[in-house]
Order: sequence, then C-alpha cells, then structure tokens
Amino acid sequence: MKKAIISIIILLLFCGVVFYFGWVQFAVPMGNCGILISKTSGIRQEPIISGQFAWCWERLIPTNTELRIFSLEGVSLKDTISATLPSGGTYSSFLSGNPDFSYSITMETSARIKPESLVKLVEQEDLKTQEDLERAIKAQIRQFNASAVEFILQNAQKNSSETITLKPLSTQELIEGTSGKTGFEDIEILFSEASNVKIPDMTLYQYAKNLYMEKTEESEPNPASTLSSSISNPKNEKIESLSQLGELLTAYPALADYLNSNIDNLEKALSVIE
Repeated sequence: MKKAIISIIILLLFCGVVFYFGWVQFAVPMGNCGILISKTSGIRQEPIISGQFAWCWERLIPTNTELRIFSLEGVSLKDTISATLPSGGTYSSFLSGNPDFSYSITMETSARIKPESLVKLVEQEDLKTQEDLERAIKAQIRQFNASAVEFILQNAQKNSSETITLKPLSTQELIEGTSGKTGFEDIEILFSEASNVKIPDMTLYQYAKNLYMEKTEESEPNPASTLSSSISNPKNEKIESLSQLGELLTAYPALADYLNSNIDNLEKALSVIE
C-alpha cells in the first residue's frame, strides 16, 4: 500500500515538474510578449503573453527552445515632412511674385506592435532584440506619418477657403483618413498629432494650375491648322503647277511644239515650276 502511495506521489511530482517546465508564460514578464522558437517545431504561431495560459511541450527538451521577449509598450516618433506641392514651382512661375507652394508639417505619432503581428515580423525580419522591434515599428510609423500629411493636404484642398483657420485633425480622424486600421495592420496607433503646420494657399495653387493648363492647351498645335498647312505646302503647290502646265499644253498644241523645239525654254519652264 505504501509503495503504491509513493509511486502515485512520484508520478504526481513528475507530472508537476513536466507541467511546470512546459508552462511557459511564467517566463514572460507583465507587459511583454514572448515568441517561442524551437529546433523541433520552428516558430510557435501563437504569441506568449503574460497572464494567458500557454503550455509548450518543446520546452521539455533541454536546449531545444529559445524564447525572445519583447515589450508591448508604445514607441513614439516625431517627423517633420516638407516638400513642394506637385509641379508647384512650374505653376508658381505663371503668377506674379512667384508664390511659394511648399508645405511643412510636423507629425508626432505613438504606436505599439500588435501581439498577433509580432510572430510574422520575427519570422520575416528575424527580430531578436527590443531595438530590432522598435526599428520595425518606427519604419511603419514613418509610413503612417507620410500618409497622414497627404491626408491633411487633401483635406486642406477640399476646404481651401478655410486654409488659414484649418482646424486640427484628431487621432481618430487621421487614422480613418489614412486607412490606419487596415493599411498599417501590424501596429496600433495610440496617438497622432500634427503641429507647426505650414500649408500654402490652396485656392491660389488651384488657380495657378488651371492657368498653366490653359496656357499649355493654347500652345499645342491645332490638328486642323496642321492639316491645312500640309495641304498648302510647296510640294503640293508644285503638283498643282505641273497639272496646270499639262492642261495648258493640251489646250495649245503649238506651245508644246515650240517647247519641244527649244529645250532651253522647256528647262526654264520647269525651273519656274520648281
């Protein structure tokens, strides 16, 4: 009886040890996310988050697994994006004073990685450290900031009469305007704000653009006038002159005999036609 009890206790202890070593979320601190990589199974497709149950049999094999731990805290980035509106320099030359059609907007955005996207990034970019992760997050924030600036300019153009008093856009408006929920699916935008906004007069820009298009259309050759010019070119005039000479010789045979008898006069007649 005692042997049976001892065997049961030993079995329970063994199961407890096995369960403990496979119970991997204890190795992930609060606010962090772990990605398990094993020699036997590769990258575990479910992220390991502290507080959420996760048991992995791969951990039972010594030196079989590697657990990469990353923080889920937000990463902030401040960008100043400046450039000139499309063809702004060309359009400006059509107006007196050469108005400036350049813009400058400072974007400050904070974002964090989505745990379900972390597995993909580790697999695709072989992220190993927190610095690697933050570098990947900042690259996507830069793309978001560029899209946000484009959206702000489009919004200013739609409300060109209100350019001077253009109201600031909220984080939610910027996310929706840039398709942030779908276009940047690996990160979650926590905060985004535009400051030091310098936008040119959109009404004046549109006027300069229309003026340029009008001038360009006026300078383009008219197909009808080109055809008319082609019809009245010197070659066509020569053909017409030769036709008239033929009709003249047919009407006056004596003139044809005269020209035949005097080749010099024929050459002079042809030289006049040419």
